[in-house]
Amino acid sequence: MRLIATRKRHQNSAVLDPWTTVHFSSGLALGLMDAPEESSLAAAIGYEVAEQFVERQAWGQDLFRTHGPDIILNAVMDAAVFSLGHWLGKACNQNAEKHWHRFLARQTHSVPIVLGLIRTLAGNPDILGLRLREIGEPYAQFLEVESGHLLVQMLP
Repeated sequence: MRLIATRKRHQNSAVLDPWTTVHFSSGLALGLMDAPEESSLAAAIGYEVAEQFVERQAWGQDLFRTHGPDIILNAVMDAAVFSLGHWLGKACNQNAEKHWHRFLARQTHSVPIVLGLIRTLAGNPDILGLRLREIGEPYAQFLEVESGHLLVQMLP
């Protein structure tokens, strides 16, 4: 028996495996959603019992790609970390609710007003075009041809 599964082939013979984090996360999510603890834990234990049954069948081993059922200690640990995640989720909710009520109690009845200028990141296309024309204007003046130039006078 291993404490932590570091390879897929060790997964069914270890107390903790990658699926343990999934069980913790599921408990945490249900705790944050304020799901009832008793029914949530009952569902987690029901899943572990069903998994033990299914992994003892040949078709179940094919389904889960295992070589047999998880050790019982892994099933117990998965239920325990699920319960820990659920407790932590509920504790976070209660803590957040307490802080939220304190925050609302400190608020005054004034309304902040924020003023700012809004502009596009690329700028107004008309203004951008004018700016580009200004940059090119000295070159156009330099190349401008008038009737007094020698080249123009030589043309037929």
